[in-house]
Amino acid sequence: ETLAFTPFKSGMAVVGADVLRLYDGAGISLIEDKLGYTTPAVCASDKYVLVYDLGAKQYAVYNSLTRVIRRDTDFRVLCADMSDTGAYILVTRSNETRYVVEYYNEALSKTMSVYKDHYVLDAAIRDDGARFVICSAIPSGTDLSCEIALCQAGSAEAVRTVTYPGAMPLMVDFAPDGSFTVLCDTAVLTFDADGAELSRYPISGMTLVTAHQKGGITAIAAAENALGSENRIVVLGADGTILLDTICR
Repeated sequence: ETLAFTPFKSGMAVVGADVLRLYDGAGISLIEDKLGYTTPAVCASDKYVLVYDLGAKQYAVYNSLTRVIRRDTDFRVLCADMSDTGAYILVTRSNETRYVVEYYNEALSKTMSVYKDHYVLDAAIRDDGARFVICSAIPSGTDLSCEIALCQAGSAEAVRTVTYPGAMPLMVDFAPDGSFTVLCDTAVLTFDADGAELSRYPISGMTLVTAHQKGGITAIAAAENALGSENRIVVLGADGTILLDTICR
């Protein structure tokens, strides 16, 4: 069985094809709710858990006590993110354009949609739900460019959009102060709350093995050579400061 899980409060949310379970820090089950997903996925904020069927049209939102909503979307959900306020975003694949990023406010109502002709690979929403970031890959000849768009809830115009030629975005995450970090295949890029670049850590020439982001902290493991005998472990703070950079042999 395919399982997806994420930390939630002091415990954990675990999602399988047939059921969602929320556990507290002592491992006691708080909620058990039947699903019916083919490819379960989950994301969480400090107050809410959002589960969805990856590549399908079903999703649900929970707090620590009960299911808040269960809904079907018009298009297939490819990724999602949840804020502490209850506002959330869904990245869906539409028929009229390649992707639609749907924004839902604290009342769980869809209030805006951002249409993208390019391939949206990840998106994240700020803890207060006021802003969100969309990371897209843009075909450019035989290569790709990375487009990073910082959006304001309720505004038709992006706060800032930047493009990095020869790069592909992989994941993005907000820090508590509203700054955010984008992991690309060529570099780790850190931006302030208004989308201005603060720092970059190049990873060109390395083969990314795994990566994780949480609360603005980015951790990566990458092979330094083709044999895989040397691996670099890097942890970057929310401001791009190098917290750890070491070689494992």
